[in-house]
Amino acid sequence: MAPTAVDVREPDWHWRQKFVSDVFHTISQPLTALQCSLEFALKRRSVDEQQSAIRDALAMTARAIDSVKFIRLLAEAEDPGEVGAVRLHGIVNELVEEMQPVAESRGSKIVCRVGTDIAVRADEARLRQALFLLTDRALQRGGDLHIGCRKIESSVVIAIGARYFESDAATESIDSCGDGERAVVLARTMIRALGGEVSDWRSAEHHCFVVRLPSDSGPCA
Repeated sequence: MAPTAVDVREPDWHWRQKFVSDVFHTISQPLTALQCSLEFALKRRSVDEQQSAIRDALAMTARAIDSVKFIRLLAEAEDPGEVGAVRLHGIVNELVEEMQPVAESRGSKIVCRVGTDIAVRADEARLRQALFLLTDRALQRGGDLHIGCRKIESSVVIAIGARYFESDAATESIDSCGDGERAVVLARTMIRALGGEVSDWRSAEHHCFVVRLPSDSGPCA
């Protein structure tokens, strides 16, 4: 079965509006729960009930702090950094070498399918971090990974299953962050800041992330 895709490219203002809405939801939910726990504690008369409500409030406080930290990471992810010409070959090879022990510990393996080298426009450190986040998330979903580059799209593909690499056809974009996974949201924000995009392909046979980046036709250092 061929994977399906839906084009979800949005105007920048639409994406920012959604970003603000997501931030509000992320921080308001634990704060509301914290408020309810504290109000509940004030209404309890027994010491055991009060202590239980206070423990719940402390847990909600920790969630609120985690949410604030995540919002800060999102804000930092919007900084494109020092963009320049970067070759994907070395980055992908190093990523595979770094993540192979993690894959083996989870009963999986990573196959590197770099092929022809590709020059893109990016901040190398931020690109490495984004690809690491996506690869780690893919490994959590289980299965062997095939990571490589597709020159036709100036993209990096992180695929569960090899079938995606067997086609030379160009792909379309679908929303990679509909499930709200924080690692994927951060990676997508970082790639967007670099002028690229992250797509999430799912079918009965495989699942993969596709990272597209602006190509660079000039010489690389």
